[in-house]
Amino acid sequence: MPAGARSRSVLHNLVSVVQAIGGSTNLVLHLGALATELGYTLTLDDWERIGRETPLVARFKPASPYSVSDFGRAGGVPALLKVLTPLLDLSAPTAYGSRLALVAAGAEVRQPEVIRPLDDPLALTGGIVVLRGNLAPEGAIVKASGVHPAMMHHAGPARVFDCEEDVQESLLGGRVHPGDVLVVRYEGPRGGPGMRELSLPAAILVGMGLADTVAMVTDGRFSGATQGPCVGHVCPEAALGGPLAGLRDGDVIEIDVPGRALNVRLSDDELRTRLDKWVPLSREIPERFQRDSCACTPVTSARPVEGPCLVNSTVHHLTPADYCGTMQSVQRFGWCGTYKGGKPHEDTSTRLVSERDRFIDRAGPVGRLL
Repeated sequence: MPAGARSRSVLHNLVSVVQAIGGSTNLVLHLGALATELGYTLTLDDWERIGRETPLVARFKPASPYSVSDFGRAGGVPALLKVLTPLLDLSAPTAYGSRLALVAAGAEVRQPEVIRPLDDPLALTGGIVVLRGNLAPEGAIVKASGVHPAMMHHAGPARVFDCEEDVQESLLGGRVHPGDVLVVRYEGPRGGPGMRELSLPAAILVGMGLADTVAMVTDGRFSGATQGPCVGHVCPEAALGGPLAGLRDGDVIEIDVPGRALNVRLSDDELRTRLDKWVPLSREIPERFQRDSCACTPVTSARPVEGPCLVNSTVHHLTPADYCGTMQSVQRFGWCGTYKGGKPHEDTSTRLVSERDRFIDRAGPVGRLL
């Protein structure tokens, strides 16, 4: 890949494109990891700044009648680059040797109702919004382009759950009501473990007709197809004693998407008192989520994670301070996996390289581009 295709301006372009189409909130993690691989940082402040500069010019199902196939017929990414030209650095080379400026110049927007012009956007700001407040001092993420206008401002009573399975049971049991704010905690990077994706409860809300009247707040994450006021990536997570850990049923939570705020109506003293009394949740990590290594003992989400961690296909030794379970850890290490002690096995990096090669073989020409 040309060196120019790995520049900081390319990261800016990527975030701009995601903001312009209301892309998946998972890209906050993916692009943060990519930035780490390239030797840069990509913070929530960067996402917020670029989002305020980038209008929403397209959105797709389930937040729109248009699909990604419609996007392709309308001109696809090249047409989007053409529309966003004033906001992008198109001097960078592409991964296949051309120039972004040439790609944009040769594109055509064939369906302007699918890809809108900058002077007539769907919204003045991008599709992914960063929220902060006493529930998310280090930030949280919501896909604003998928939120019904009536739910852009919402205040409602908290229904607190300590795992994804509990909220699903409550939903299917008919115990969730319009106006509720479902808080699903201990599903972050450490609590999950691995920052579980709460796509199923979000889909159940849609199926029950509650997506426009019930909000969800979690230290886990959601998929790109999530609809409604689903706030994820809340930092610091509950497993680290973040504010979510102090919530109780009935606490009133306020979500203000235009105001970029996520708060609970509790005084600072009350919230601090609750957190001072907080006892970490003890939950054994299921065997299927663990791997083997020679140097690490079994872990639970209630205690610090120490021992070997896979970073860039190399095993490093992490301390509790390193594995902080927040967005910063994702930016610092990219993708991490925690390992359990037990029987010896082949070198981890060797095994992953082998797995990568098998994937490339299966993927054919596309895989060989990786």
